[in-house]
Amino acid sequence: MDEMKKDDFGRILLLGKEWEVMLVEVSHDKEQVDVFVGPKERGQMFGCPCCGKACKVHDYRERTWRSLDVGAYKCIVHAGLPRTDCPKCGVKQAIPDWAREYSRYTLAFERRCIEMIRDMPVAVAARLMRMDDESLWHMLEHFVEIAMSDADMSGVRRVGMDETARQKGHRYITIFADMDTGNVLFATAGKDSETIARFADHLEAHGGKKENITALCSDMSQAFISGAKAVFPEAKMTFDKFHVMKLAGDAVDDVRREENAKNAALVNKRYLLLSNPRNLDPDKRLEVEQLLKDNSRMMMAYGLRESLRTMYDLDRRSFAERHMEIWFRAAENSLIPQVKKLAATIRIHLDGILEWHDSKLTTGVLEGLNSIIQTAKRMARGYRNPKNMITMVYLKAAGIHL
Repeated sequence: MDEMKKDDFGRILLLGKEWEVMLVEVSHDKEQVDVFVGPKERGQMFGCPCCGKACKVHDYRERTWRSLDVGAYKCIVHAGLPRTDCPKCGVKQAIPDWAREYSRYTLAFERRCIEMIRDMPVAVAARLMRMDDESLWHMLEHFVEIAMSDADMSGVRRVGMDETARQKGHRYITIFADMDTGNVLFATAGKDSETIARFADHLEAHGGKKENITALCSDMSQAFISGAKAVFPEAKMTFDKFHVMKLAGDAVDDVRREENAKNAALVNKRYLLLSNPRNLDPDKRLEVEQLLKDNSRMMMAYGLRESLRTMYDLDRRSFAERHMEIWFRAAENSLIPQVKKLAATIRIHLDGILEWHDSKLTTGVLEGLNSIIQTAKRMARGYRNPKNMITMVYLKAAGIHL
């Protein structure tokens, strides 16, 4: 290979200005290209990795790096990596501008890997790049941690939190998101009250302050409630209206199951009766009306659920409070155990439910993020390691730039 071709090869491998290609060997048996590189100038000085001062070379240590493939062949870069003799810092291992410290891969190779991981499972990317997936996870974690370490949370005021399953068997991670930007702020294993304390530590480590948090939004998990009161006592809690309506829907469905034995018309009508009637076409609404007309218990449970939904349409909290006083009287006098249980749960959490009229917060942002995360989880067939799933959450939903 002549000098011009060597120079071109160095540029293709993104070796920078301080290094040049000395020799290229091709092994067809191993399907591998070995590129031997060295400093461009004899006696060249290199920057100290600690203070940056240009220093003489103490000695060289031979190392190899995997670079981007050359055609169908693997490409291995060989170089004697200099150790600088710094008067201030001592003998230190220099870091080339085409690879990071301690990595066995060039930056160009790592960049290609990260680009692939954004669009496919890590295991698939590892197979295409002809490497083991554990090394690829370590690579991704490194760059995600760097990106997340630069996060500025000084402006965070309103936070949503929700848990998501990482694997079967009740293994969860809890995700915290900025309700104003929609970006994930923090993710941690578990779904107990300690997750909130860990989030608070993470927040303050990135410029945020606990006293700056004015609003929190979550479902009615007792762990979240107790953790929020302990860590963010001044923040007002909003209970997500979609979780509230799901509780009401579950009560209606329990009544429907009981009534199935008495009224065959209710069989296989679960999704029709759980649907928001505002989203049904006229024929479906008429069918619902007929089903309810023939069953007084179903009519009472269904009507109270829709009355609860109407509460969210009121434009003032004071109107909602009066509406709920009437709703509680009707629910508690209904003689339907499922409805009375629902009323008891809502009464306990009423302040947080009514807070929606002031904050307008829901965990819809988190549900959208959860959909993205669960899609990635299905593609990966689950995450046995919580750290891997947390890394993927940050990559997909934290708004970071690697």
